[in-house]
Amino acid sequence: MDLWIDIQIHKWIYAGWIVMYAISLFLLFKNRNNWDIKIKKVITLIGLSILLFICPLTVKLLYGRILPGYGEYERLSWLFFSVPVISYTLVKILDGLRKRQRIKGAIAFIVFCLVLGASPLFTRTYKATENINKVPDYVIEVSNVITEDSGCYDGQLYGVRQVAKDDKGKWIKPKVLIQLDEAYNKHAGDDFKYGIRQYSSALVLSEVVIPSTTYNSSSFELTKYANLLNYEYFVCTNNTYLRQQAEKYGFELLDEAGDYVVYKNTKELTLYFVRHGQTEANVKGVFAGSKTDTKLTSKGIADVKKTGEALADIRFDTAFASELTRTNDTAKLILDTNKNEKPTISKMANLNDIYAGQLEGLSKDEVMEKYPDFSEDKYYGTISDSKFVSPVGATSKYTMVNKYKSALLSAISKTPNNGNVLIVGHGGFSWMLKTLFPDEISESELPDNASITVIKYNKGKYEMEAYNTDASQFKEIEQ
Repeated sequence: MDLWIDIQIHKWIYAGWIVMYAISLFLLFKNRNNWDIKIKKVITLIGLSILLFICPLTVKLLYGRILPGYGEYERLSWLFFSVPVISYTLVKILDGLRKRQRIKGAIAFIVFCLVLGASPLFTRTYKATENINKVPDYVIEVSNVITEDSGCYDGQLYGVRQVAKDDKGKWIKPKVLIQLDEAYNKHAGDDFKYGIRQYSSALVLSEVVIPSTTYNSSSFELTKYANLLNYEYFVCTNNTYLRQQAEKYGFELLDEAGDYVVYKNTKELTLYFVRHGQTEANVKGVFAGSKTDTKLTSKGIADVKKTGEALADIRFDTAFASELTRTNDTAKLILDTNKNEKPTISKMANLNDIYAGQLEGLSKDEVMEKYPDFSEDKYYGTISDSKFVSPVGATSKYTMVNKYKSALLSAISKTPNNGNVLIVGHGGFSWMLKTLFPDEISESELPDNASITVIKYNKGKYEMEAYNTDASQFKEIEQ
Protein backbone atom coordinates (compact mmCIF):
# COMPACT_ATOMS: atom_id res chain seq x y z
CA MET A 1 0.00 0.00 0.00
CA ASP A 2 2.88 2.39 0.84
CA LEU A 3 4.43 1.83 -2.56
CA TRP A 4 1.05 2.52 -4.21
CA ILE A 5 0.68 5.78 -2.24
CA ASP A 6 4.22 6.80 -3.14
CA ILE A 7 3.60 6.11 -6.83
CA GLN A 8 0.52 8.37 -6.71
CA ILE A 9 2.29 11.17 -4.85
CA HIS A 10 5.22 11.25 -7.22
CA LYS A 11 3.15 11.07 -10.40
CA TRP A 12 4.16 7.52 -11.36
CA ILE A 13 7.89 8.26 -11.41
CA TYR A 14 8.59 5.09 -9.47
CA ALA A 15 6.43 3.10 -11.84
CA GLY A 16 8.68 4.23 -14.69
CA TRP A 17 11.77 3.29 -12.72
CA ILE A 18 10.41 -0.17 -11.96
CA VAL A 19 9.59 -0.80 -15.63
CA MET A 20 13.05 0.39 -16.75
CA TYR A 21 14.73 -1.81 -14.16
CA ALA A 22 12.69 -4.84 -15.13
CA ILE A 23 13.64 -4.39 -18.79
CA SER A 24 17.30 -3.83 -17.91
CA LEU A 25 17.48 -6.94 -15.72
CA PHE A 26 15.78 -9.01 -18.42
CA LEU A 27 18.29 -7.89 -21.06
CA LEU A 28 21.13 -8.44 -18.62
CA PHE A 29 20.00 -11.98 -17.87
CA LYS A 30 19.31 -12.77 -21.56
CA ASN A 31 22.89 -11.85 -22.48
CA ARG A 32 24.44 -13.52 -19.43
CA ASN A 33 26.70 -15.75 -21.55
CA ASN A 34 28.57 -12.70 -22.85
CA TRP A 35 29.76 -11.79 -19.36
CA ASP A 36 32.93 -13.12 -17.82
CA ILE A 37 31.34 -13.45 -14.34
CA LYS A 38 28.25 -15.11 -12.95
CA ILE A 39 25.51 -12.68 -13.75
CA LYS A 40 23.31 -14.14 -11.04
CA LYS A 41 25.58 -12.56 -8.45
CA VAL A 42 25.18 -9.12 -10.04
CA ILE A 43 21.40 -9.48 -10.19
CA THR A 44 21.33 -10.64 -6.56
CA LEU A 45 23.34 -7.61 -5.47
CA ILE A 46 21.07 -5.30 -7.46
CA GLY A 47 18.04 -6.84 -5.79
CA LEU A 48 19.65 -6.39 -2.37
CA SER A 49 20.37 -2.71 -3.04
CA ILE A 50 16.75 -2.15 -4.12
CA LEU A 51 15.59 -3.92 -0.96
CA LEU A 52 17.80 -1.72 1.21
CA PHE A 53 17.15 1.67 -0.37
CA ILE A 54 13.88 1.56 -2.30
CA CYS A 55 11.46 -0.97 -0.79
CA PRO A 56 9.14 0.96 1.59
CA LEU A 57 8.50 -2.02 3.90
CA THR A 58 12.19 -2.80 4.40
CA VAL A 59 13.13 0.80 4.96
CA LYS A 60 10.31 1.32 7.46
CA LEU A 61 11.43 -1.76 9.41
CA LEU A 62 15.14 -1.02 9.14
CA TYR A 63 15.58 2.74 9.30
CA GLY A 64 12.30 3.43 11.06
CA ARG A 65 13.03 0.99 13.92
CA ILE A 66 16.80 0.84 14.21
CA LEU A 67 17.37 4.48 13.23
CA PRO A 68 14.17 6.32 14.21
CA GLY A 69 13.92 9.71 12.58
CA TYR A 70 15.67 8.65 9.40
CA GLY A 71 13.04 6.43 7.84
CA GLU A 72 12.78 8.01 4.41
CA TYR A 73 12.82 5.39 1.68
CA GLU A 74 13.45 7.87 -1.11
CA ARG A 75 16.64 9.23 0.44
CA LEU A 76 19.09 7.45 -1.90
CA SER A 77 16.97 7.47 -5.02
CA TRP A 78 19.63 9.61 -6.69
CA LEU A 79 21.89 6.50 -6.61
CA PHE A 80 19.23 4.32 -8.21
CA PHE A 81 20.65 4.19 -11.72
CA SER A 82 24.24 3.69 -10.57
CA VAL A 83 23.40 0.50 -8.65
CA PRO A 84 24.02 -1.93 -11.57
CA VAL A 85 27.47 -0.46 -12.25
CA ILE A 86 28.38 -0.54 -8.55
CA SER A 87 27.06 -4.10 -8.26
CA TYR A 88 29.07 -5.32 -11.25
CA THR A 89 32.25 -3.64 -9.96
CA LEU A 90 31.79 -5.11 -6.49
CA VAL A 91 31.24 -8.63 -7.87
CA LYS A 92 34.42 -8.33 -9.97
CA ILE A 93 36.36 -7.32 -6.87
CA LEU A 94 34.92 -9.98 -4.59
CA ASP A 95 35.37 -12.77 -7.16
CA GLY A 96 39.12 -12.26 -6.98
CA LEU A 97 39.19 -12.72 -3.20
CA ARG A 98 39.13 -15.75 -0.93
CA LYS A 99 35.88 -16.84 0.70
CA ARG A 100 36.59 -15.18 4.10
CA GLN A 101 37.70 -11.98 2.40
CA ARG A 102 34.55 -11.96 0.26
CA ILE A 103 32.38 -12.29 3.36
CA LYS A 104 34.22 -9.45 5.10
CA GLY A 105 33.98 -7.32 1.96
CA ALA A 106 30.23 -7.93 1.61
CA ILE A 107 29.63 -7.06 5.29
CA ALA A 108 31.72 -3.90 4.95
CA PHE A 109 29.71 -2.89 1.89
CA ILE A 110 26.37 -3.38 3.67
CA VAL A 111 27.57 -1.38 6.71
CA PHE A 112 28.76 1.37 4.37
CA CYS A 113 25.37 1.44 2.70
CA LEU A 114 23.57 1.68 6.05
CA VAL A 115 25.81 4.54 7.19
CA LEU A 116 25.32 6.30 3.87
CA GLY A 117 21.56 5.84 4.13
CA ALA A 118 21.44 7.38 7.62
CA SER A 119 23.97 10.15 7.09
CA PRO A 120 22.58 13.72 7.03
CA LEU A 121 25.54 14.64 4.84
CA PHE A 122 23.83 12.95 1.91
CA THR A 123 20.20 13.26 2.88
CA ARG A 124 17.95 15.65 4.75
CA THR A 125 16.66 14.81 8.22
CA TYR A 126 12.94 14.21 8.71
CA LYS A 127 11.15 13.28 11.89
CA ALA A 128 8.84 10.37 11.15
CA THR A 129 8.71 7.43 8.79
CA GLU A 130 4.97 8.08 8.44
CA ASN A 131 5.65 11.50 6.93
CA ILE A 132 5.27 10.27 3.36
CA ASN A 133 5.73 13.77 1.94
CA LYS A 134 9.09 14.18 3.71
CA VAL A 135 8.81 17.81 4.82
CA PRO A 136 9.98 19.49 8.06
CA ASP A 137 7.67 19.70 11.08
CA TYR A 138 7.12 23.46 11.00
CA VAL A 139 6.07 23.19 7.35
CA ILE A 140 3.54 20.52 8.30
CA GLU A 141 2.20 22.74 11.08
CA VAL A 142 1.75 25.73 8.77
CA SER A 143 0.16 23.56 6.10
CA ASN A 144 -2.22 21.83 8.51
CA VAL A 145 -3.41 25.13 9.96
CA ILE A 146 -4.38 26.42 6.50
CA THR A 147 -5.85 23.19 5.14
CA GLU A 148 -7.96 22.58 8.24
CA ASP A 149 -9.23 26.16 8.36
CA SER A 150 -10.06 26.30 4.65
CA GLY A 151 -11.51 22.79 4.44
CA CYS A 152 -9.73 22.23 1.14
CA TYR A 153 -9.31 18.48 1.73
CA ASP A 154 -12.18 16.03 1.80
CA GLY A 155 -11.21 12.59 3.09
CA GLN A 156 -8.63 10.18 1.67
CA LEU A 157 -8.44 7.69 -1.16
CA TYR A 158 -5.86 4.91 -0.77
CA GLY A 159 -4.24 7.01 1.94
CA VAL A 160 -3.92 10.11 -0.25
CA ARG A 161 -5.85 13.24 0.75
CA GLN A 162 -8.42 14.34 -1.79
CA VAL A 163 -9.02 17.99 -2.71
CA ALA A 164 -12.54 19.07 -1.75
CA LYS A 165 -14.99 20.68 -4.18
CA ASP A 166 -17.38 23.58 -3.72
CA ASP A 167 -21.08 23.74 -4.64
CA LYS A 168 -20.18 24.41 -8.30
CA GLY A 169 -17.95 21.34 -8.52
CA LYS A 170 -14.69 23.34 -8.53
CA TRP A 171 -11.75 22.32 -6.38
CA ILE A 172 -11.30 24.38 -3.23
CA LYS A 173 -7.80 25.79 -3.57
CA PRO A 174 -7.21 28.76 -1.25
CA LYS A 175 -4.66 31.36 -2.34
CA VAL A 176 -1.72 31.71 0.04
CA LEU A 177 1.02 34.35 0.08
CA ILE A 178 4.33 33.28 1.62
CA GLN A 179 6.83 35.92 2.70
CA LEU A 180 10.53 35.05 2.62
CA ASP A 181 13.43 37.31 3.49
CA GLU A 182 16.60 37.25 1.41
CA ALA A 183 18.78 35.31 3.85
CA TYR A 184 16.15 32.65 4.49
CA ASN A 185 15.39 32.33 0.81
CA LYS A 186 19.01 31.48 0.05
CA HIS A 187 19.38 28.79 2.70
CA ALA A 188 16.05 27.20 3.47
CA GLY A 189 13.48 28.99 1.36
CA ASP A 190 13.08 26.06 -0.97
CA ASP A 191 12.43 23.70 1.95
CA PHE A 192 9.69 26.00 3.19
CA LYS A 193 8.09 27.01 -0.10
CA TYR A 194 8.27 23.65 -1.85
CA GLY A 195 7.60 21.81 1.39
CA ILE A 196 4.23 23.53 1.76
CA ARG A 197 3.51 22.99 -1.93
CA GLN A 198 4.34 19.27 -1.64
CA TYR A 199 2.55 18.65 1.62
CA SER A 200 -0.47 20.81 0.71
CA SER A 201 -1.14 20.29 -2.96
CA ALA A 202 -4.55 21.95 -2.52
CA LEU A 203 -3.03 25.36 -1.87
CA VAL A 204 -2.29 27.97 -4.55
CA LEU A 205 1.02 29.46 -3.46
CA SER A 206 2.66 32.77 -4.28
CA GLU A 207 5.84 34.07 -2.72
CA VAL A 208 7.21 37.51 -1.98
CA VAL A 209 10.88 38.01 -1.05
CA ILE A 210 11.45 41.03 1.21
CA PRO A 211 14.84 42.00 2.72
CA SER A 212 14.71 41.90 6.53
CA THR A 213 16.25 45.38 6.63
CA THR A 214 13.17 46.64 4.79
CA TYR A 215 10.42 45.14 6.91
CA ASN A 216 12.18 45.98 10.18
CA SER A 217 10.98 49.56 9.95
CA SER A 218 7.86 51.41 11.05
CA SER A 219 7.63 52.96 7.57
CA PHE A 220 7.39 49.56 5.87
CA GLU A 221 4.49 49.18 3.42
CA LEU A 222 3.70 45.67 2.22
CA THR A 223 1.69 46.96 -0.76
CA LYS A 224 4.98 47.93 -2.44
CA TYR A 225 5.74 44.22 -2.71
CA ALA A 226 2.35 42.49 -2.81
CA ASN A 227 -1.32 43.22 -2.22
CA LEU A 228 -2.60 41.05 0.61
CA LEU A 229 -6.22 41.48 -0.46
CA ASN A 230 -5.53 39.12 -3.38
CA TYR A 231 -5.00 36.28 -0.92
CA GLU A 232 -6.91 34.28 1.64
CA TYR A 233 -3.92 33.46 3.85
CA PHE A 234 -0.60 35.14 4.62
CA VAL A 235 2.39 33.25 6.03
CA CYS A 236 5.17 35.55 7.19
CA THR A 237 8.12 35.89 9.53
CA ASN A 238 7.12 36.49 13.14
CA ASN A 239 7.97 40.17 12.90
CA THR A 240 6.18 43.12 14.51
CA TYR A 241 5.92 45.23 11.36
CA LEU A 242 4.85 42.36 9.11
CA ARG A 243 2.16 41.45 11.62
CA GLN A 244 0.99 45.06 11.78
CA GLN A 245 0.64 45.12 8.00
CA ALA A 246 -1.40 41.91 8.01
CA GLU A 247 -3.74 43.22 10.70
CA LYS A 248 -4.04 46.57 8.94
CA TYR A 249 -5.66 44.85 5.95
CA GLY A 250 -8.14 42.84 7.99
CA PHE A 251 -6.16 39.63 8.54
CA GLU A 252 -6.40 37.79 11.85
CA LEU A 253 -3.81 35.54 13.47
CA LEU A 254 -4.46 31.80 13.11
CA ASP A 255 -1.27 30.24 14.45
CA GLU A 256 2.40 30.70 15.29
CA ALA A 257 4.69 28.00 13.90
CA GLY A 258 8.33 28.39 14.85
CA ASP A 259 9.68 31.54 13.25
CA TYR A 260 6.50 31.97 11.20
CA VAL A 261 2.95 33.15 11.75
CA VAL A 262 -0.18 32.30 9.75
CA TYR A 263 -2.78 35.00 9.10
CA LYS A 264 -6.26 34.63 7.63
CA ASN A 265 -8.12 37.21 5.54
CA THR A 266 -11.35 38.09 7.38
CA LYS A 267 -12.51 41.04 5.27
CA GLU A 268 -15.95 40.90 3.69
CA LEU A 269 -17.84 43.59 1.80
CA THR A 270 -20.11 44.19 -1.16
CA LEU A 271 -19.12 46.16 -4.27
CA TYR A 272 -21.74 47.88 -6.41
CA PHE A 273 -20.32 48.79 -9.80
CA VAL A 274 -22.40 51.17 -11.93
CA ARG A 275 -21.48 52.19 -15.45
CA HIS A 276 -22.06 55.91 -16.10
CA GLY A 277 -25.34 56.96 -17.73
CA GLN A 278 -25.80 57.53 -21.45
CA THR A 279 -23.60 60.37 -22.78
CA GLU A 280 -23.66 62.65 -25.79
CA ALA A 281 -20.72 60.68 -27.17
CA ASN A 282 -22.70 57.44 -26.81
CA VAL A 283 -25.54 58.91 -28.87
CA LYS A 284 -23.22 60.22 -31.57
CA GLY A 285 -21.20 57.01 -31.68
CA VAL A 286 -17.97 58.86 -30.84
CA PHE A 287 -14.86 57.15 -29.45
CA ALA A 288 -14.72 58.98 -26.12
CA GLY A 289 -11.92 57.57 -23.98
CA SER A 290 -9.99 59.02 -21.07
CA LYS A 291 -9.03 62.17 -23.04
CA THR A 292 -12.55 62.99 -24.20
CA ASP A 293 -14.92 64.41 -21.60
CA THR A 294 -18.60 64.26 -22.36
CA LYS A 295 -21.82 64.98 -20.46
CA LEU A 296 -24.84 62.85 -19.65
CA THR A 297 -27.89 63.17 -21.88
CA SER A 298 -31.37 63.77 -20.46
CA LYS A 299 -32.06 60.07 -20.93
CA GLY A 300 -28.79 59.25 -19.21
CA ILE A 301 -29.78 61.40 -16.23
CA ALA A 302 -33.23 59.78 -16.03
CA ASP A 303 -31.74 56.26 -16.19
CA VAL A 304 -29.21 57.06 -13.47
CA LYS A 305 -31.93 58.41 -11.20
CA LYS A 306 -33.79 55.11 -11.58
CA THR A 307 -30.58 53.29 -10.71
CA GLY A 308 -30.21 55.54 -7.67
CA GLU A 309 -33.75 54.68 -6.57
CA ALA A 310 -32.97 50.97 -6.88
CA LEU A 311 -29.90 51.48 -4.63
CA ALA A 312 -31.60 53.98 -2.29
CA ASP A 313 -31.79 51.66 0.74
CA ILE A 314 -28.15 50.58 0.57
CA ARG A 315 -25.84 52.37 2.97
CA PHE A 316 -22.61 53.09 1.10
CA ASP A 317 -19.55 53.41 3.33
CA THR A 318 -17.32 54.58 0.48
CA ALA A 319 -17.83 55.83 -3.07
CA PHE A 320 -15.34 56.02 -5.95
CA ALA A 321 -15.51 57.36 -9.50
CA SER A 322 -13.10 58.04 -12.34
CA GLU A 323 -11.83 61.57 -12.93
CA LEU A 324 -14.23 62.18 -15.82
CA THR A 325 -17.41 64.26 -15.67
CA ARG A 326 -19.75 61.49 -16.77
CA THR A 327 -18.86 59.19 -13.86
CA ASN A 328 -18.82 61.93 -11.22
CA ASP A 329 -22.24 63.21 -12.31
CA THR A 330 -23.56 59.64 -12.24
CA ALA A 331 -22.18 59.05 -8.73
CA LYS A 332 -23.70 62.32 -7.44
CA LEU A 333 -27.12 61.51 -8.86
CA ILE A 334 -27.05 58.04 -7.25
CA LEU A 335 -26.03 59.35 -3.83
CA ASP A 336 -28.51 62.25 -3.99
CA THR A 337 -31.29 59.66 -4.13
CA ASN A 338 -29.84 57.55 -1.29
CA LYS A 339 -31.71 57.47 2.01
CA ASN A 340 -28.63 57.00 4.19
CA GLU A 341 -25.64 59.08 5.20
CA LYS A 342 -23.69 59.87 2.06
CA PRO A 343 -19.93 59.26 1.72
CA THR A 344 -17.62 61.63 -0.12
CA ILE A 345 -16.94 60.65 -3.73
CA SER A 346 -13.24 59.88 -4.17
CA LYS A 347 -11.79 60.29 -7.66
CA MET A 348 -9.46 57.54 -8.91
CA ALA A 349 -7.24 57.91 -11.97
CA ASN A 350 -7.07 54.10 -12.26
CA LEU A 351 -10.83 54.04 -12.86
CA ASN A 352 -10.55 56.24 -15.95
CA ASP A 353 -11.75 55.01 -19.33
CA ILE A 354 -9.33 53.50 -21.84
CA TYR A 355 -7.32 55.98 -23.88
CA ALA A 356 -8.27 55.43 -27.54
CA GLY A 357 -5.17 57.09 -29.00
CA GLN A 358 -5.71 58.51 -32.49
CA LEU A 359 -9.30 57.26 -32.36
CA GLU A 360 -10.25 59.74 -29.61
CA GLY A 361 -13.11 62.00 -30.69
CA LEU A 362 -13.72 60.19 -34.00
CA SER A 363 -17.11 58.76 -34.88
CA LYS A 364 -17.49 55.10 -35.76
CA ASP A 365 -17.94 56.00 -39.44
CA GLU A 366 -14.78 58.10 -39.42
CA VAL A 367 -12.84 55.30 -37.78
CA MET A 368 -14.00 52.71 -40.31
CA GLU A 369 -13.14 55.08 -43.16
CA LYS A 370 -9.67 55.84 -41.83
CA TYR A 371 -8.97 52.39 -40.37
CA PRO A 372 -11.02 49.88 -42.41
CA ASP A 373 -9.41 46.92 -40.61
CA PHE A 374 -10.50 48.20 -37.20
CA SER A 375 -11.39 45.71 -34.51
CA GLU A 376 -10.94 45.84 -30.74
CA ASP A 377 -8.40 43.03 -30.72
CA LYS A 378 -6.27 44.69 -33.45
CA TYR A 379 -6.31 48.17 -31.93
CA TYR A 380 -6.68 47.52 -28.17
CA GLY A 381 -5.32 43.98 -27.88
CA THR A 382 -6.82 41.31 -25.63
CA ILE A 383 -7.01 41.22 -21.86
CA SER A 384 -4.26 38.57 -21.73
CA ASP A 385 -1.79 40.07 -24.25
CA SER A 386 0.85 41.77 -22.09
CA LYS A 387 3.10 42.65 -25.06
CA PHE A 388 0.49 44.28 -27.28
CA VAL A 389 1.35 47.69 -28.78
CA SER A 390 -1.54 49.60 -30.36
CA PRO A 391 -1.00 50.86 -33.92
CA VAL A 392 -2.87 54.07 -33.00
CA GLY A 393 -1.22 54.69 -29.63
CA ALA A 394 -4.19 53.47 -27.60
CA THR A 395 -3.85 51.92 -24.15
CA SER A 396 -4.03 48.13 -24.27
CA LYS A 397 -6.81 46.17 -22.61
CA TYR A 398 -4.18 44.30 -20.62
CA THR A 399 -2.90 47.57 -19.11
CA MET A 400 -6.45 48.68 -18.32
CA VAL A 401 -7.20 45.39 -16.56
CA ASN A 402 -4.23 45.92 -14.25
CA LYS A 403 -5.28 49.51 -13.54
CA TYR A 404 -8.82 48.44 -12.75
CA LYS A 405 -7.55 45.66 -10.48
CA SER A 406 -5.45 48.19 -8.62
CA ALA A 407 -8.47 50.50 -8.29
CA LEU A 408 -10.64 47.64 -7.05
CA LEU A 409 -8.16 46.57 -4.38
CA SER A 410 -7.67 50.18 -3.31
CA ALA A 411 -11.43 50.58 -2.90
CA ILE A 412 -11.61 47.37 -0.85
CA SER A 413 -8.76 48.44 1.42
CA LYS A 414 -10.43 51.80 2.12
CA THR A 415 -13.83 50.30 2.92
CA PRO A 416 -14.56 49.02 6.45
CA ASN A 417 -15.28 45.36 7.06
CA ASN A 418 -18.82 44.27 6.15
CA GLY A 419 -19.33 47.58 4.37
CA ASN A 420 -20.72 48.57 0.98
CA VAL A 421 -18.76 50.39 -1.71
CA LEU A 422 -20.07 52.24 -4.75
CA ILE A 423 -17.80 52.28 -7.82
CA VAL A 424 -18.88 54.33 -10.83
CA GLY A 425 -16.77 53.69 -13.90
CA HIS A 426 -16.71 52.80 -17.57
CA GLY A 427 -17.63 49.83 -19.72
CA GLY A 428 -14.05 48.58 -19.88
CA PHE A 429 -14.25 47.71 -16.17
CA SER A 430 -15.89 44.49 -17.34
CA TRP A 431 -12.57 43.41 -18.89
CA MET A 432 -11.17 43.17 -15.39
CA LEU A 433 -14.30 41.36 -14.16
CA LYS A 434 -13.75 38.88 -16.99
CA THR A 435 -10.45 37.85 -15.38
CA LEU A 436 -12.29 37.21 -12.10
CA PHE A 437 -15.25 35.40 -13.67
CA PRO A 438 -13.99 33.88 -16.97
CA ASP A 439 -16.92 31.50 -17.26
CA GLU A 440 -19.60 34.12 -16.64
CA ILE A 441 -18.56 37.17 -18.66
CA SER A 442 -17.61 37.50 -22.32
CA GLU A 443 -14.71 39.83 -23.18
CA SER A 444 -16.87 41.63 -25.74
CA GLU A 445 -19.85 41.91 -23.37
CA LEU A 446 -19.75 45.48 -22.05
CA PRO A 447 -22.31 46.49 -19.40
CA ASP A 448 -25.12 48.87 -20.40
CA ASN A 449 -25.21 52.51 -19.35
CA ALA A 450 -26.51 52.97 -15.78
CA SER A 451 -26.45 49.20 -15.22
CA ILE A 452 -25.65 47.62 -11.86
CA THR A 453 -23.15 44.84 -11.17
CA VAL A 454 -22.87 43.40 -7.66
CA ILE A 455 -19.73 41.59 -6.47
CA LYS A 456 -19.17 40.09 -3.04
CA TYR A 457 -15.61 40.23 -1.73
CA ASN A 458 -15.33 37.34 0.70
CA LYS A 459 -11.97 36.91 2.45
CA GLY A 460 -9.87 37.11 -0.69
CA LYS A 461 -12.43 35.54 -3.02
CA TYR A 462 -14.96 37.14 -5.33
CA GLU A 463 -18.54 36.04 -5.87
CA MET A 464 -20.82 37.57 -8.50
CA GLU A 465 -24.39 38.25 -7.40
CA ALA A 466 -25.58 40.27 -10.39
CA TYR A 467 -24.10 41.46 -13.68
CA ASN A 468 -25.31 44.19 -16.03
CA THR A 469 -28.78 44.51 -14.49
CA ASP A 470 -30.99 47.57 -14.92
CA ALA A 471 -32.89 49.24 -12.08
CA SER A 472 -36.06 47.16 -12.44
CA GLN A 473 -34.15 43.86 -12.64
CA PHE A 474 -32.10 44.81 -9.60
CA LYS A 475 -35.21 45.49 -7.54
CA GLU A 476 -36.51 42.04 -8.40
CA ILE A 477 -33.23 40.45 -7.35
CA GLU A 478 -33.23 42.36 -4.04
CA GLN A 479 -36.79 41.24 -3.33
